[in-house]
Amino acid sequence: MHTRTLGQGLEVSALGLGCMGMSQSYGPNPGDRDDMIGVLRGAVDRGVNSRPENIRRAVEGSLARLRTDVIDLLYQHRVDPNVPIEDVAGAVGELVAAGKVLHFGLSEAAAAPIRRAHAVHPVTAVQSEYSLWTRDPEPEVLPTCAELGIGFVPFSPLGKGSSPAPWTRRRPSRPATSGARSRASPRRDGDGRALTGHLPRARPARRSLSRMASERDRYVDLLRAVSICVVVLGHWLAGAVTVVDGGVSFANLLDVAPRTHPLTWLFQVMPVFFLVGGYANAASLASRRRNGGSIADWLRWRALRLLRPTTVLLAVLLGVRLLAVALGADEELAHNATWAAATPLWFLVVYLAVVLLAPLAESAHRRWGLKVVVVLVVGVLVGDLLRLASGDVAPAAGNYLFGWLAAHQAGIVWRDGGLPATRAGAWTLVAGGLGLAVLLVGPGPYGVTMVGAAAAPDLTNTAPPTIALLALATAQTGLVLLLRNPATAWLTRPRVWAAVVRVNAVVLTVFLWHMAAMVIGGFLLVGAGLIPDAEIGSAAWFALRIPWFALLAVVLAGLVALLGRFETALPPDLREHPSPAAVGLGLAAVLAGLAALGVTDTNGMAPPVAGIPLVELVLITGGLVVLERAGHIRR
Repeated sequence: MHTRTLGQGLEVSALGLGCMGMSQSYGPNPGDRDDMIGVLRGAVDRGVNSRPENIRRAVEGSLARLRTDVIDLLYQHRVDPNVPIEDVAGAVGELVAAGKVLHFGLSEAAAAPIRRAHAVHPVTAVQSEYSLWTRDPEPEVLPTCAELGIGFVPFSPLGKGSSPAPWTRRRPSRPATSGARSRASPRRDGDGRALTGHLPRARPARRSLSRMASERDRYVDLLRAVSICVVVLGHWLAGAVTVVDGGVSFANLLDVAPRTHPLTWLFQVMPVFFLVGGYANAASLASRRRNGGSIADWLRWRALRLLRPTTVLLAVLLGVRLLAVALGADEELAHNATWAAATPLWFLVVYLAVVLLAPLAESAHRRWGLKVVVVLVVGVLVGDLLRLASGDVAPAAGNYLFGWLAAHQAGIVWRDGGLPATRAGAWTLVAGGLGLAVLLVGPGPYGVTMVGAAAAPDLTNTAPPTIALLALATAQTGLVLLLRNPATAWLTRPRVWAAVVRVNAVVLTVFLWHMAAMVIGGFLLVGAGLIPDAEIGSAAWFALRIPWFALLAVVLAGLVALLGRFETALPPDLREHPSPAAVGLGLAAVLAGLAALGVTDTNGMAPPVAGIPLVELVLITGGLVVLERAGHIRR
């Protein structure tokens, strides 16, 4: 008998027999339609789903009915849109450890859920329909399986009922259906929704777009993508490049034209990003806790997802800076350009610190609930008062953490259902937050701008965060709650959801490199004289933002296409339990190096070597190596 090996060692016969039941063909179904609907309703009533407890119960029942003590290959037959794939993989991993299951498989899953499941427990096989009629796995699933060493099991390779006759020389008495599928037997994608247009005339792009990572909260993913895109547009709008004494100089619209400060109320959406971060981190931590994972492996996984793309940014900027100086470029210009491209580091340092505190924040929420947010807000208020009394920003340094932690904590409360559930409650947040923000920036003492560039003696609202910024964050939270239902309905459109998934897959890369794109665009457009060097803030200058945006978008798209793979690389294997001491040491070193670069305009706290902040780079590199080696990744 011919055999094949799936994944890392499951040997099976080259051909197999599958029993498809209600959806075995493109033609008419064998059973009565009402009977089939009755079976489905009965399954729903009995709570058939992919929750870990149900998986364990189903396996125990199968072992008893099959009169065996082990299942060779356990498939999740369809990705459950209501259960995170990590929970499913974790539950199967427990059954493998108990000796009741040997291998884990997925059926009709998209590439993203396959990767996420494989990161928790190795996936041995993926089965999907694959034939000349249906070639959906080709664009994404087959390459993913090949990369991860997962066996691919194609079912119905002859088109399950599409051939004009059975394997006989006789002419069939009735031709089989060759057009659209029977309505009673839709196939399902990774989202659990019916797929259409999978016959030969269907467009491959449309087929691939229908297979998305659906276990996530779509609205939360939309908010993450939109908030980062708004930040990018805001920076590109405010970023100005001029020619001074024959050289390129970088400026900020907000410093030159104070009348534009109210615009920052539209573009300051980082509170929304931290709100979403709290929601996502709470969900991820809950999943790890259900599956018996440790805090150390969760922190390592989250940190590496942030640090791998960031290290690439630093390496490229360092290389470009050294090359530019070696070729005779002005050292000050090279430094200014590097610092402009590296400005996203401030965000990364703060966000990484918040992520590292997420387990404590989530634990505090379970104990004290909304009171934690109140305490953090009071901490920001105390920092503001100390800042006003002393005339110095140093006493309020803690607000960098308190302010963003408050928004993050609100996200944890939101996921737990602790934010207003009614439109009236949401409108109260909007009106109350906006009213307080206007009151604080009107009579004072806070600046109108919700980012930097506030004129003395007004306080800058982000360096560090102030009560005025938290008031705006409150209004934004209310708006987020108001828009959830219409946005969620909009996200059911496959093309819209596909766009959100694609942006989220590289959202960190987009953020990290958008300022580098601006630096490149400045040299290409203004420095080379391709567009006039108009007065910053003038009508002509704003008109020239159109070609400016267009070129920067092209440059950024190229950078993301080239470097996005570092963000989508596999996370560490969550089955390995790294040393908490090693994880802590690695994170401390990385944070110290990044923080030193961020607060010194990339100069570094220690004396530079040949103009390079060597000590900080050694800390970052060494910390990353420790994190990578803290656990063993098994392919």
